[in-house]
Amino acid sequence: MNLLELPQDCESAAEVLTKAAKVRALRRRWEQPIAKARKKLRQPQPQPEPPPPAPPITMPKKRRFEYIPNFLALVRHGHCNPYYEPDEPRISVMEIVEKTAEYFGITLVALMSKLRTRNFVDARHVAVYLAKKLTRSSYVQIGKRIGDLDHTSILHAVRRIQAKIDSQDRTIAEAVLTIERKVLE
Repeated sequence: MNLLELPQDCESAAEVLTKAAKVRALRRRWEQPIAKARKKLRQPQPQPEPPPPAPPITMPKKRRFEYIPNFLALVRHGHCNPYYEPDEPRISVMEIVEKTAEYFGITLVALMSKLRTRNFVDARHVAVYLAKKLTRSSYVQIGKRIGDLDHTSILHAVRRIQAKIDSQDRTIAEAVLTIERKVLE
């Protein structure tokens, strides 16, 4: 094909130029939406804001087993216990502490304090021993009620009083028996 020849349907060069202009106009019209779409794709899209973080779940500080709905927690609190008898008296740790302080002739504040004088320590240890023996409280619970003591201190007190009773220490054995009778009355 000769470049200088005119297309078959065109009679003059002017017609060729007008047809070429129409074709260019049509192409622009078709390519315009595509160009806009490409331009939009090149622009960074605004990211939606992430939702605010949820507040952390905090449980109120109460008893450790209060929020655990399982069998062990029910047994710990005296429910589901096959040996539980409703006639059995409920004794609190504070009752035992009050009777112990009364027996030893000291105040509740002195008994529950951190004082390490022998008479205060012996009274505190007897109260801890009886609390463990007469209640269903754990070492941790007894420690919290008697002067905010650690559970290992409670364990040590129970073992120490038990050792004194086993070694025939009459003063401690009498104190334990007398206070136990007063509490169970």
